[in-house]
Amino acid sequence: MHSGEGSWHFRNAVSDLSTVAVCLLLPALLLGCSSVVPGRSATQSLLHQLSDTGRERFDSYARQLPCPCEVERTLGECMLDAVACESALRLGENLAYFVSQEAPPPVVARAMRDFVSAGTSEAQFALDDRPSRGSVDAPVQVVTFSDFYCPHCARFAKRLDGVLEQYGAELRTVFKHYPLSQHDHALQAARFAAAAQEQGKFWEMADAIFSEAGPSPVRLLELAESVGLDMQRLETDANGAKVAAIIAEDMREAELVDIPGTPAVYVNGVELGPDLSVERLRWVIETELWLHSKRVAVDEVLLAQSQGVVGGEAQPSGPEQYPVLSHFLVRLESEELKRFKNLTRGELCPCESISDSLDACLMRQDGGCKLSIQLAKQLMRGIVEGASDEELVLKLDAMVSEALQVHAFELSDAPYKGASPEQARVVVVEFADYRCPHCAAANRMVDELVEELDGVVVYFKHFPLDPFSVSANAAHAAVAAQAQGKFWEMHAMLFEHADALSDEDLLSYALDLGLELERFERELYSSETAYRVRAERAEGNAAGLRATPTFFVNGVYFDGSYSELVEYLRSVLASR
Repeated sequence: MHSGEGSWHFRNAVSDLSTVAVCLLLPALLLGCSSVVPGRSATQSLLHQLSDTGRERFDSYARQLPCPCEVERTLGECMLDAVACESALRLGENLAYFVSQEAPPPVVARAMRDFVSAGTSEAQFALDDRPSRGSVDAPVQVVTFSDFYCPHCARFAKRLDGVLEQYGAELRTVFKHYPLSQHDHALQAARFAAAAQEQGKFWEMADAIFSEAGPSPVRLLELAESVGLDMQRLETDANGAKVAAIIAEDMREAELVDIPGTPAVYVNGVELGPDLSVERLRWVIETELWLHSKRVAVDEVLLAQSQGVVGGEAQPSGPEQYPVLSHFLVRLESEELKRFKNLTRGELCPCESISDSLDACLMRQDGGCKLSIQLAKQLMRGIVEGASDEELVLKLDAMVSEALQVHAFELSDAPYKGASPEQARVVVVEFADYRCPHCAAANRMVDELVEELDGVVVYFKHFPLDPFSVSANAAHAAVAAQAQGKFWEMHAMLFEHADALSDEDLLSYALDLGLELERFERELYSSETAYRVRAERAEGNAAGLRATPTFFVNGVYFDGSYSELVEYLRSVLASR
């Protein structure tokens, strides 16, 4: 549902979990196996609140869910790992919450799917000049996209005020505008509230609007006057460019992360999900405070190491040399850290346009690139697990070879947009499924991408996740429409109506697009069309696809978010 760092690859790993396939999550606890619940103290994690039965349920789920740090490991393995990422810890705490609520397996499956689909990395929002309550430096920041005419938003706003009182300086709440088009006066209310902020009375105006069920335009004016606003200035500001820009920016951000509706709540950039109860909100806030305490503790160790005074003995000032990895490397012993440095010095940096050792690459502020960071984490893990230098070098070489493998795709019949193939300096190939919500979001972003970046051509390839479902039928419809020169029109319609892809629906869309129906229907059910979709799916399988959407840049698999893709394309264009 959301963009985020390198999440497309993993998000769909559990996206097909359903009540039908929930048997994958049924208890499978092995006798004699140790618990995967990390042995953290009660002050660190909320997992201690689980009963013995709850811990067993948690174990069984965690052993079967994929880890967001890397898809090849389970969540249980990841949480025991010395270099577990925060996404895994967040996912574990979320799992613990639903286990604590004694949710049945289908509910747990759906909750984990939704959490992963929403993205486990932090979304970045513009918070300057946005109305907020609480300390700007609070470790937990709650951002809410809201509509003043949404009754759920009004109820959640009251709930959030109560939670803010409980946590005080540890919590900050930020309001973002997302007036829904189906609410006639929601945009006007948003303008009035934003204009009230210019007079220092946003919250008074917001509370007044929320206190009434959908006030009329006349009542909005009365409410503004009742909170003591300068009415002449209010009218000027409400119709001014600054207010319009703030609301437009908030709505653009909401669309980039593909919010499902209002209220959409993000705690430290991670979507809260559909459960907006006080219990759920408090659980997530406590999780974020625990993660914050872990960061503070590591920072203190790093500071002590940089001063050479950890445990009263001189320590190597190693971890702080690696900005992106310091919080992981601090967990290595002195000799392990020396070994890490020696091994990275002997490996080449895999990042494009960086000609240096892996060690020098990792010492950059950004860590070089996603692949170099993945290599470093694999190396740390191997060192902790006692692998030999030879085994580690072979593993790193295999990872680089797989990641940088250049794939050749058949593009002669593939539809494309952007630069002409003859003039393109960068070729992007996207594999997608019409029923995948992340693909729909990516489709909108691709339109923006080709408008912004000259010299980039983007080809589309079909990859229905279930080759025997309506997703495949939708792909057949796009191919049939392409035969009449209207691929992109059908493409947009299929994403827009992803929940209505029956044969009757597809014929209706063809009629709406002015296609010759007899020819469309013939192409829709032809063996040639079915063969082409199967062939493109086979191409994806051969290239190692496990999820959609998946992008390849000049034949090389791209593992990253949309924003990272744009930055990467910019760098590639600049180097050519």
